[in-house]
Amino acid sequence: MEVISIVRAVFFVANSILERIEQQETKQQTITDLRQTIATLRSILFPFTTLSLSSDPQKMTSHTMINSTALPALLATAEALKSAEDHLSLWTEKPSKFSAVSKVLTFLNPASVIKQLQDDQQRLFMRVMFLSAAIQLSSDRSPGQGSTTNQGVQSALAGVQNAEVKLFWTQRIGQYVACCPSQTFCWALATWMGVPLPGRLCNTLLLLLDEYAIGGITPSSLDRFVGTKRISESVARLSTDQTSPPPYEALCSIWPTIVWIDDFPENNVLERSFAERQGIEVICLLSTASAKAWVEANEERLRRLDEAHLLSFISDNHRFESPESQAGTDFLNLSAGETMLRYLRGRRYLAPVLILCDYKSILKTLYVLSYGKAGSTVSRGVCEAFISQLGKKGVDVVLGLNMY
Repeated sequence: MEVISIVRAVFFVANSILERIEQQETKQQTITDLRQTIATLRSILFPFTTLSLSSDPQKMTSHTMINSTALPALLATAEALKSAEDHLSLWTEKPSKFSAVSKVLTFLNPASVIKQLQDDQQRLFMRVMFLSAAIQLSSDRSPGQGSTTNQGVQSALAGVQNAEVKLFWTQRIGQYVACCPSQTFCWALATWMGVPLPGRLCNTLLLLLDEYAIGGITPSSLDRFVGTKRISESVARLSTDQTSPPPYEALCSIWPTIVWIDDFPENNVLERSFAERQGIEVICLLSTASAKAWVEANEERLRRLDEAHLLSFISDNHRFESPESQAGTDFLNLSAGETMLRYLRGRRYLAPVLILCDYKSILKTLYVLSYGKAGSTVSRGVCEAFISQLGKKGVDVVLGLNMY
């Protein structure tokens, strides 16, 4: 993708977030700081949004020059911005009239969401400053000129806490590289650990670290993954096979469960009623952000269900991520279905995922072919067959029969 296209996409998301914040009319300090940082990002990117993809580099001024040397910093900024968007969506989300939605949202702790937004604000501020310097460095060189010194540019490792991650990134990637291409990262990680990384493990790791599909890995995403542990320990934990299914006694205390993500749950009342008549518990969530948060808050329960093949997910393909706000200014996430599917597979959930959509978007769901145990449909009949399959498998597992 052209650098200018990416600039426009990031600018659009920044503008959308600012509009959402303005609608809240809040004086909360963290939100105010976040708004200021995003406004700064928008002002940095604005001069480039009017450029044509075919603009002649020779005719660009220093104020409109940007090239691929600034791309890693731009991608790292995009990742931080998308994380802030997720948590802001969580902060603004309100329960719907559906009791199931109201019930599951009680797990949200406003203080913890604000803490996440504080972390987002700090990380985004550092990314924006790094991006500004990278763009300045890009504009200071003439078109076609190669890389120059990074003197005056802060390290891309600002904010990284884990000492080994800092050392790895400095020695294998480069301290001024804000975003590393996926395959380069896997090769660098394998040489650092001194062992080859199986392809399946690499794919899972990339899905986990590149959560927003920006096309590369940032030092901050690796830092969050490793935490206080060693890199090899974290990778080994990710590669550990899932445990054996729980014993019969444990299965008696859990029910087949469908996690259903849709910003208009009233559209699926009949299908959800059908599932409940099959003895299946249905958890309704309104957005990708709340679904991710709920999955993390209920990980132990969901792991047990997943290991026992008693778990499925149903998602729409696109949704307004803040249903209570004005549709005209809301950010329409056209890849919400894939975002959720990518999130689940990156965290080693093997549960079947069905993307339920309309005829207008069914052709945009071909991404399901790239993931195991995933499909898409416009048919209510197919949806009910998918639901029935979980119910039958649940009965079979409890009886000790035909486990798949």
